[in-house]
Amino acid sequence: MQNNRILNLVLRELQENYKKYFDFYEKPKIIQVKYLEMTNSHVWKCDINCDDSKRGIYIKLYKKKRDRKSVV
Repeated sequence: MQNNRILNLVLRELQENYKKYFDFYEKPKIIQVKYLEMTNSHVWKCDINCDDSKRGIYIKLYKKKRDRKSVV
């Protein structure tokens, strides 16, 4: 699935370049990833452990809108 590939790329980027996005002192460890069902987008809640605390981040990927042109 394309969405899982994109999610894996985002999670890898967050782990490898975490200082670019967060003020963490150590590399974050991903504990759990949960998919949340939404109408217009794909959303994952990712629990991460970093700096001796558990934090949650959300990753949102918009669904492509369908072409509404009528077929004649």
